[in-house]
Amino acid sequence: EFAFPSGLITCLLPKFKKVPKVLVFHGSDAYLWKKLPFGKKVYQKIIWSSDAVVFPSEFLKEEAAIFLPQFDNKKVKIIPRGITESFLKPVGKREARQKLGIPEDVFLVLSVGNLIEVKNHLTILKAAALLKLESLLIVLVGEGPMRFKIKKYAEEKKLKVILPGALVEKELARWYAASDVFVTSSLRESYGIALREAMAMGLSVIASDIPPHREIIEEGRNGLICRAGDEKELSEKIALLLENPELRKRLANNARRDTNIITMKYTVEKYCGLYRELTGREV
Repeated sequence: EFAFPSGLITCLLPKFKKVPKVLVFHGSDAYLWKKLPFGKKVYQKIIWSSDAVVFPSEFLKEEAAIFLPQFDNKKVKIIPRGITESFLKPVGKREARQKLGIPEDVFLVLSVGNLIEVKNHLTILKAAALLKLESLLIVLVGEGPMRFKIKKYAEEKKLKVILPGALVEKELARWYAASDVFVTSSLRESYGIALREAMAMGLSVIASDIPPHREIIEEGRNGLICRAGDEKELSEKIALLLENPELRKRLANNARRDTNIITMKYTVEKYCGLYRELTGREV
């Protein structure tokens, strides 16, 4: 269950008192306590009524522990969200580009995430503007309130930008396959599932220097790290990958090997193990 509101409901209703409860923090729910009246006490009650607390990343666990140090005495598990089948099946780049109507001679930089300020898509566009390359195409998959601002900036700078909106997995996998490089310039993430999907699809990646990204990116081995909000450094790293296909290939191969370990099957097995531990029954 989510920490809030479902966690609160199950800790208050009598019928759930004797049922083992697993509290799962997904991301934004780790910060909702700040917006609630007596939020800290509400969360403390939810936590103490749970038999286990699960986080998708070490970073989110540490973030929550700052506000709610009583996690130290709980049965805490780190269970990352696995990559689904759609992002593990190889899709040919040429085939993907043909279906999407993307020319073979463009250098496609992809980013995936809601079009909101914290995802910091404008830094990607500013980096593209610095590069001034006719062959550069930026694709930002997602939807949100920053769409108009992003579109306006792209038009002002005469950038080639596609905004396909929010996509189902099959369509998203096609964009991953058609791309040359994946970039995330996000200022904050709880886990970074899009980054992991891109790596699983065999893309070389550039990620902003934030804790969840550093958990999986080793600079120069399976990806590149860039200071969040630094368009100049980002433009340099995009140019580096554009000019070095062998480097792109090496980073992509290592990234795919690393992320293939954490599949959805892996996640399910971890949860089943936790449920067996709490109930004493086979799941």
